[in-house]
Amino acid sequence: MQKEKKCLAIVPAYNEEKSIEKVVKDVLKQGCDVLVINDCSKDNTSEIAKKAGAIVIDLVNNLGIGGGVQTGYKYAKENEYQFAFQIDGDGQHDPKYIKEMLETMDKEKANIVIGSRIIKDLGYKQTFMRKLGGNSFVTPITAIWYMVKVTLALIIQKLKERVKILEKSIEK
Repeated sequence: MQKEKKCLAIVPAYNEEKSIEKVVKDVLKQGCDVLVINDCSKDNTSEIAKKAGAIVIDLVNNLGIGGGVQTGYKYAKENEYQFAFQIDGDGQHDPKYIKEMLETMDKEKANIVIGSRIIKDLGYKQTFMRKLGGNSFVTPITAIWYMVKVTLALIIQKLKERVKILEKSIEK
């Protein structure tokens, strides 16, 4: 990877004071700038991130992870970063893979790279609840619940129509 290419780690954060310093320092060791998007944290996330060397944007309204990441990508574009990526503020993403990812992106001329802990067996074990949240269980349950709601709504609508017809026939 060429030296003049700038990279930015976008770190959306909400109440991450316990982990943000390590995340910022570990990313800085990889040669990238760090932008922490403080999403209205009620703790010291912002101050700790600044002291650790991050650029910090303190949002005035809680936007959630999507709004935080979008803010980060807008910042990256406005400041002409060649590479920008998201890394979580809780420390669950290991920054040691950043250089490899950036070198691959540069070599392959990739516009986007999506990392996964489960494509290759690297020892990542999903929790039961995360597995439960997968498509194999939740999607059918959600579909069934949606069908029940729609069916109930149609039944209620038909009952209301029948009640109105009965009311009209009683009035006559």
